[in-house]
Amino acid sequence: MLKKLILVGCLTLIANSQTLLANDTSIGDENGTIVFQQQPDISMEKETLFISEDEVRVDYVFANTSKKYIQTRVTFPMPPIYIGLSDHNTIEDFKLWINDIEQKVNYQLVVKLKDGTDISQTMAELGWTPSDVEAYAYEQTLPAKKTPPPKHWFDADGTPRFTMSNYFTWTQIFPAGKSVHVRHAYRPSKYTGVPNSSASLIKEFSKTACIDARTQAGMKKLENKEGLNWSFISYILLTANNWQGPIKEFELTIKKRDAADILSLCFGGELKKLDPVTFVFRQLNFRPKEDINLLFIAKVKL
Repeated sequence: MLKKLILVGCLTLIANSQTLLANDTSIGDENGTIVFQQQPDISMEKETLFISEDEVRVDYVFANTSKKYIQTRVTFPMPPIYIGLSDHNTIEDFKLWINDIEQKVNYQLVVKLKDGTDISQTMAELGWTPSDVEAYAYEQTLPAKKTPPPKHWFDADGTPRFTMSNYFTWTQIFPAGKSVHVRHAYRPSKYTGVPNSSASLIKEFSKTACIDARTQAGMKKLENKEGLNWSFISYILLTANNWQGPIKEFELTIKKRDAADILSLCFGGELKKLDPVTFVFRQLNFRPKEDINLLFIAKVKL
C-alpha cells in the first residue's frame, strides 16, 4: 500500500503519470534520464537523483559485467519545442562528467511528426531550422531561399504537425569488467506561468500531480488575492529499465525552495523528511514502474 506524507500542506505519493499541456504558460515537457540502447551486459550499480525547481542532478555508477569491451551511443533528450500559442522552455545548461572529467556533448535536432515519423533528415536536407519553422508558423510566408516543406507537415493555418527536440549525445565506452561513473546536471524544463487560483490549479493538475483532498485544503489556505505561484515538473525514470536487472542502489532527493511551499507528487514510494525542505527515498534493487510528476506550489508575496 502506498503511504501518504504531509509536506506543510500535503504531499501525496501514488503511482500516476500523464503528459499535460496548458496555454498561456512557459511550457516544458518531461525531463529525462540518459538513454542507452538496451544493454543486458551493463548493470546500473547506483543512481542518485536530486530534483528541485532550479536544478536536476543525477549520479550513476554503471558496471560492465561481461568480458567484452562495450561502446554505445548515449542520448539525453531535451523537451520538445512546441510552436504555437505558448512559449517553450529548453534545457540550455546541460553538463556531463565521465569519471569526474567534464565532457563535451554533441547536439542533434530530432524532428518527429505527431504519428512518430522521424523527419529530421528530410528537414535538414531542405535546409530548414527551428527559427525558419517558427517564422513560417507565425508569418505564413516562406523564408527566403527555402524549399517549401511537404504540405502534410503543417495544418491549414500553418501550425506545425511535428515537434522539434535538441538531443545531447555522446559515445560511451564501458571497459570489460569495470565500472564507469556518469553524472550530469541541468536546470529542468517545467510548466509554469503567472499566479493562478487554487481552484484552477486543482482542476488542471489533480490527476497529473495526484492532488488529494488534504492537499487541496492546504492550497486554498495558502493562496491570497493574487493566487498561487506554481511549477510542474515531470522526470522520465522508466528508461532506467534498459539495464541488466534493477538499480542496485537508488536514492531520490526532492527539495522545495521554502518550508511553507506545498509539493504534490506522483511517485510509488515512501519519502522520508530530512529537514523542512528536503525529502529522500532510498531502495535497494529498485525497478521503476512509473515516471515522476511533481507540482510545486508557493505563496505569492504581496
